[in-house]
Amino acid sequence: MTNHYETLGVSKDATQAEIKKAYRRKTRENHPDVNDTTSDDMAAINVAYEVLSDAERRKNYDETGRDNVAPYMQMAKATVVQKTLHWLQTQDEKGDLITFLTNDLNNDMNNVLENKKRGEAIIAKLKNALSRVIYEGDEKDIITEALENQIKHIENQLSSVEGDITKINIALKIVHSYKYRTDMIQFSNLRQLYFNGITFNRLG
Repeated sequence: MTNHYETLGVSKDATQAEIKKAYRRKTRENHPDVNDTTSDDMAAINVAYEVLSDAERRKNYDETGRDNVAPYMQMAKATVVQKTLHWLQTQDEKGDLITFLTNDLNNDMNNVLENKKRGEAIIAKLKNALSRVIYEGDEKDIITEALENQIKHIENQLSSVEGDITKINIALKIVHSYKYRTDMIQFSNLRQLYFNGITFNRLG
């Protein structure tokens, strides 16, 4: 497994400034115009910097040796793009893209947290019932089995909820790295660009 610290040539307790400096040095040293570098080499450098420059991903990497946030990062990016295109098709000229995305993601988060709360309450109720069941028969204990299976099922659902929370938090972080300038282009013109099939990447 690739060690991101070794890839950038920094120690495990390196500061963000040191990581950034090392990344810039590595990209210069491995630039195709300077060295006979493969795309895989540059990809490893970029991934290492992407992980170690993000506090949450670095903490997770230090604890597990893996970048478990990476799949959620891709899902978060896809969510932001999807919501942006939805805004473009449905909102009026007075709308603010960043405000819309933030509010929509916060609504998603509230729904996810509410589902988590309900799931935890159901599990508590099932465990309480399980602790009270005393089977004295000779055949298979079907009630205990049913309760245990239901608890496991809901716990698995809650695991996916934690993933949704991670995804939404990353999406919010992405959105907060943008600003939307309404003085740059009229919304009606922007909408026309979209329906003409012209791709836009970033505003502001």
